[in-house]
Amino acid sequence: MKKDKTRFKRLLRTRNSEFFQIDLADDDRTAFLLYVDCQDVEKPIDIYLITHFQVSDKSYEEILSFNNDMLSMKPTRHYYMKDLILADREFEYDFPKGMDAIINFINQILRDKYSTLELGMIQNKDFNYLSQD
Repeated sequence: MKKDKTRFKRLLRTRNSEFFQIDLADDDRTAFLLYVDCQDVEKPIDIYLITHFQVSDKSYEEILSFNNDMLSMKPTRHYYMKDLILADREFEYDFPKGMDAIINFINQILRDKYSTLELGMIQNKDFNYLSQD
């Protein structure tokens, strides 16, 4: 069943990362966005689109627009969609009891892309708050 519009649901927010679930308007499948901020004003905020399928041009434009809406008001910082991460299968987590799967998933990406970043000790109870750190 098609949705009226693409919806972005923030699943995780820490000092140096945010992770969003994207429910696409033109597809029943789900994609994800990961923002990574190395906390260095000289470096851009990296954005990763994570999916196990090819998103449509329309959906990709909506994702770029969302990124711009979220990050365009950073006066001296730049950002860009750094990489498309093609997963071999759809990422799944068990809401509300299995949110630690999100931490494990993101930590694996951070280990692959950055050698010094990791989310640390975040537990299911931490997802009750606006920020998980």
